[in-house]
Amino acid sequence: MHSKEQDQRLRLEPRWSVVFTILAVLFVLTLLPSLARLLPSWFPYVIGTALVLPMAGIRLSGGHARWLRIERMTIIAFSVLAEAVTLTTLFYLILEMMDRPDVGLAPAGHAAIGRPTQGVGRRTPAYSESIREG
Repeated sequence: MHSKEQDQRLRLEPRWSVVFTILAVLFVLTLLPSLARLLPSWFPYVIGTALVLPMAGIRLSGGHARWLRIERMTIIAFSVLAEAVTLTTLFYLILEMMDRPDVGLAPAGHAAIGRPTQGVGRRTPAYSESIREG
């Protein structure tokens, strides 16, 4: 007969594909220019390490219940953090869009093409003056 521990070891899924995916994402994040980063440059490495260590712990311990619990909590914490960053970014983008002039509100059937790009995103005197002229 199989013991409970042997059954649990048989049900463990390999996590190497996930580890390689995390490493690939870290590599891509290092290639991003500093202007495109939302968080400090060291933050992705901390997140990547925090996600990979429990997976390595499961592999090295043979699927010990404590490591499975740590991995589950790490994934939940990462998911909550990722959702918070996504919602914060969305909130910021919505505020920025509300601060833009009415570029996208052309009459029905008319494209908003040909408007000056100077001052888009901010209501500058140059943009306001060009609207009055044209």
